[in-house]
Amino acid sequence: MRHGSSLARCTYEAARTWHRPFPCDLLAATIAGRLQVILGAMSMPDAMHPTRKARGGDRGRPVAVPRGFRGAGSLHNLPLELSGFVGREKELAEVGRLLEEARLLTLTGPGGCGKTRLALEAARGLVEGFEDGVWLVELAPLSDPSLVPQAVASVVGAREQPRRSLTETLSGHLRSRELLLILDNCEHLIGACAALAEGLLRSCPGLRVLATSRESLGIIGEVAWPVPSLTLPDLRRLPEVESLPRYEAARLFVERTVAVKPSFALTEHNAAAVARGHGRPAREPPAVPVARSSVGDGLG
Repeated sequence: MRHGSSLARCTYEAARTWHRPFPCDLLAATIAGRLQVILGAMSMPDAMHPTRKARGGDRGRPVAVPRGFRGAGSLHNLPLELSGFVGREKELAEVGRLLEEARLLTLTGPGGCGKTRLALEAARGLVEGFEDGVWLVELAPLSDPSLVPQAVASVVGAREQPRRSLTETLSGHLRSRELLLILDNCEHLIGACAALAEGLLRSCPGLRVLATSRESLGIIGEVAWPVPSLTLPDLRRLPEVESLPRYEAARLFVERTVAVKPSFALTEHNAAAVARGHGRPAREPPAVPVARSSVGDGLG
């Protein structure tokens, strides 16, 4: 499959989703989501799954479902990661536990603290637990709150219906399904995300929502969980060089530095610089310029 034809196809699919003029920022968001699926599916010939049998009152009638990866019993549109996930074993376990108990879990924290990456990694481990899959809605490209329902509809494969609001259509589309919906980067659309999440959760018993935001959505039943920083060494009493990689922040720093300078090695000469480079809330992934400037000559 050529990249050009993939882009053309996902643009066409995005543009035909609604009969009225298609907003530019929603078009961009939809194309980005479609490309994640299509480019990843190049190595998965049977990945595109356009239809599926519904349950409940719609049993036996083919209905449209989202297009994504389908294999080994899983259905999702999670992007392929280009780097490994470092540490956060406790956090992954806690996110999974919280989602078993709460139908709306919001990962909160400042920009760059790793909310999205943690949510996506946790979601990968939960795909098998949701019969109708795990679906990521990327909200960062949107600026108009009224487009939030349309962005979700595009991802889950719901089409607008005459004389019904899109929220009502989404509720009907998801009512008999068991899936995890990820609303990523809600902070600039907090009111619209809260209203939509609350409406869908009230009408769709099999729905779970995992949101990421700098602040909580503030609705009944929400569990807001602050994402902690990666584990850090004590700068006042640095551990031995061999023990430094036990700390998630240092290990992440080293892995990302090796990615841009394969000859880099952690030594007594640069250990303090590596530790100082993470003497603040760690970001995922750390900026390469920060890695270079923090380690300095130690990179050599």
